[in-house]
Amino acid sequence: MPPPKYSFRVSIDPESLQDFERFFLNVAIFSGKKDLNADVIQIQISGLRSDNWETVSRIGVYRDEQGYRELPPLKPPEPKQESIKLSKEEIMEGLS
Repeated sequence: MPPPKYSFRVSIDPESLQDFERFFLNVAIFSGKKDLNADVIQIQISGLRSDNWETVSRIGVYRDEQGYRELPPLKPPEPKQESIKLSKEEIMEGLS
């Protein structure tokens, strides 16, 4: 078999794989937003840990007339912070 025309790799830290119950490899292909003839290929490894799905690693590749190129990494979503309701007195007490 001849070597691949393009090859993209992503490193996965072995410690990040601990405590997962199972893994899924997902490949999704989307049309380009600006160039409808282009494709965005997303490869993602997700793991199930304590009934929560977590993204272990992902890579994106863009394909157009010029060839294939790796997309910059996506930023992980910001963790949601719980809001705390304070009374006016509690706020004033914290300021003093």
